[in-house]
Amino acid sequence: METLYSCCCGLDVHKDTVQACILKGDVHEEPESELRKFSTLRNDLMNLVRWLSDNACTHVAMESTGVYWQPIYEVLEEYGIQIYLVNARYMKNMPGRKTDIKDSQWIADLLRHGLLKASFVPDKFFRTFREYTRTYKNLSDDRAALVNRIERFLQSRGFKLSTVLSDILGVTGRNILKHLVKHGQISLPQIVSLIKGTTKHSPEEIALAVNGTLSKEQRNLLAHHLRHLDSLDELLKNLLKDTCQLIEPYQKQLNQLTSIPGISDVTALGLLAEIGVDMSKFASSEHLASWAGLSPRNCESAGKKNKRGSCQEIPI
Repeated sequence: METLYSCCCGLDVHKDTVQACILKGDVHEEPESELRKFSTLRNDLMNLVRWLSDNACTHVAMESTGVYWQPIYEVLEEYGIQIYLVNARYMKNMPGRKTDIKDSQWIADLLRHGLLKASFVPDKFFRTFREYTRTYKNLSDDRAALVNRIERFLQSRGFKLSTVLSDILGVTGRNILKHLVKHGQISLPQIVSLIKGTTKHSPEEIALAVNGTLSKEQRNLLAHHLRHLDSLDELLKNLLKDTCQLIEPYQKQLNQLTSIPGISDVTALGLLAEIGVDMSKFASSEHLASWAGLSPRNCESAGKKNKRGSCQEIPI
């Protein structure tokens, strides 16, 4: 098997420690290995960088273990070290591993022979930008869960507001909920005065759907839900504003994405955050689609096709 690197390093990353193995020697000879353990504190990560520098080691590979790889990746990146971030699944599927070999040594051995495929990692700017968009996505999911919680609360009290309003937290729905928080019940004339715009159902039908009474304790709980919702809405608004300001240098690319039918501003921000703007990282459009999990699997065998809906991931 051809050897590509005379000196390379494998890192086995854990929460608090990094097990490192350097393989060093002529490409035509059996390499010498040196194992060391470092903590994940920045001071000790600098010792790792110095150790790599002392051995003239410029190629390092490690598994993409949770989020633990990120601070190590950034420190090594600062010093121009070529980093291979590898999906653990590929390494586990590689045959020939000895039972007594350390994980870091196995990673280094695979790298030495060019058997590792590096995962796509955007540059530092887009990694930071990605944290913004993913946080926005998580908060949006929290908001959706809270809306469902409010709906379940109303249903459990016999209020069928979602039956007569398409959005129970639209302007009309909010007006009715605020009235219920304040008074515990609502009459037809009050509903008429609170309706803004047009509704699919008549005020009489809406009155029948919310014909009930909330106790003081129930009104208090509903008020907590609505305040929580207001705080999430404000947080999402401010986070989206900051996200848009951060991506201003790439406004041209953002405009190109939003010009595609069906791509909203938020979707375009997410796309830029995940794939960046440098398409040379992907060998082809097919590789990009596969990386995104959108490439249908080819399950043809002996002329017969299996149409099970799965995806084939092309390593890049």
